[in-house]
Amino acid sequence: MRCFLPKRIKALWLIGTLLLLSLLLQGGGYYRGVPTRAQLQEALELVRQRSSGDPDMAFFELDVNLEKNKLVLRGKVGDVEQKLLILAGFQQFSLPVVDQVEIFPFRQISMPYAWVRTPWLDGRTEPKAEAPLKTQFLFGSFLKVLKTQGDWALVQSVSDRFIAWVPYPEILPVAEAKFNEWIAFDSVLVHNAETQLFQDEALTQPLLKLVAGTRLPLQKVLDSGYQVLVPGATGANTAFVNKEDLRLFIPGQPLIAEALAAEAKRWLKVPYLAGGNTIKGWDDSACIQHLYRQIGVLLPRKSSQLLPLTLAIRDSNQLKPGDLYFYGQQVGLYLGNDDVLHALPEQGQFLVSSLHPGNPRYFKPLQTGFKQGARLLLGN
Repeated sequence: MRCFLPKRIKALWLIGTLLLLSLLLQGGGYYRGVPTRAQLQEALELVRQRSSGDPDMAFFELDVNLEKNKLVLRGKVGDVEQKLLILAGFQQFSLPVVDQVEIFPFRQISMPYAWVRTPWLDGRTEPKAEAPLKTQFLFGSFLKVLKTQGDWALVQSVSDRFIAWVPYPEILPVAEAKFNEWIAFDSVLVHNAETQLFQDEALTQPLLKLVAGTRLPLQKVLDSGYQVLVPGATGANTAFVNKEDLRLFIPGQPLIAEALAAEAKRWLKVPYLAGGNTIKGWDDSACIQHLYRQIGVLLPRKSSQLLPLTLAIRDSNQLKPGDLYFYGQQVGLYLGNDDVLHALPEQGQFLVSSLHPGNPRYFKPLQTGFKQGARLLLGN
């Protein structure tokens, strides 16, 4: 269950990282003399902004202190690239830097990964049940455990790096060695709206129901179904699913516009739900993420996170099926023939509207609010 990015996107990401590193080394000038605490905190905030990018995708808990004419950096960050950018950012001070920054997986967490073991799990903005819904993680999703607070855990999705708070008792902690083993498996994807997970190969003992978009590690292909690995109450279990309800998840496939349009029309009855990420209700970016996942493409969770993976299209006449359509504060999906799949949050629904004024399905805000189109860089 790896997160696959086309080589071209990886190259662009590397170039962007190097440019950011250069900016950090050059930006802001150099402090002369002994920096004050206020200057250190100002620099720390600047480094956080430049190294972390979107806070919904980057973990940053860091402090900096001046000790014996040295800058001591302590805390935790999510990955090594982020750490390198942070260290580079503090070169603006003409002082030695003592690196005490820890990179995930963090030492004090014995089980640094986790598995979602409910059909879906609500992710909150804060560690409390009444906090706003931020996203939802489907059954079998692998998570990084960044920190715990009481009965809550701050987790990051392995597939799209999105961060949210979840109830800790509802996830299955996983050791790093097991995670590395299971993440290497091929996977299957639930294609139907719902499918039954069974305890036995004969498919007679129901376990629980899964919803569309769920991905599970594949153990074996059987005559009538798939044998998959699933999280249980205390560890990994073997389970079985009907082959007709699932498909092999094969990343890196060429974009087939007709397949994407067909998927879009399949899910038009899913209601709009801010922060939702299942077929019981989702927001505009989660809908697009789901549609692309069904054709083998893993996308980020938020529409703003999609832009670095795209080429901007300023003229709506140049759009092709599969392009993203940014208008107002929302994102839609261009289906071709002047049709756009988009949300109506105030009405709690999705629909396909036309950009053509003469069409009875014409939706004027799509034109008046148009900001840009965006074409995903999916080439290998």
